[in-house]
Amino acid sequence: MVQILSTVEEYTLFLASNPNCIIDFGAEWCGPCKRIAPFFEKLASQHSDIGFAKVDVDTPEMEPIVNKLVQDGIPMFISYHNSFIQGEVIGASEAAINGLVTNLLK
Repeated sequence: MVQILSTVEEYTLFLASNPNCIIDFGAEWCGPCKRIAPFFEKLASQHSDIGFAKVDVDTPEMEPIVNKLVQDGIPMFISYHNSFIQGEVIGASEAAINGLVTNLLK
């Protein structure tokens, strides 16, 4: 299951509750974000040992996180281990996102 994060508090709690996780930063108006969403959902259903979440970059409450992390475009996927960034993918590349999962499972 992919959790929707709408506040900085939810984001912080998600990281604290999921030692290994991937967060998808995207937007409703973003075509590539919509195209990759079913793939991201599928990954979430296949890997219950990894937390999966989405952040809409246009959510006002998420502005501090988005301004800090999202500099080069969306969709952007960031993997975390123990709340530290382990990797990132900019764009809707299934192979690259799979790479984030593989690296977390090592």
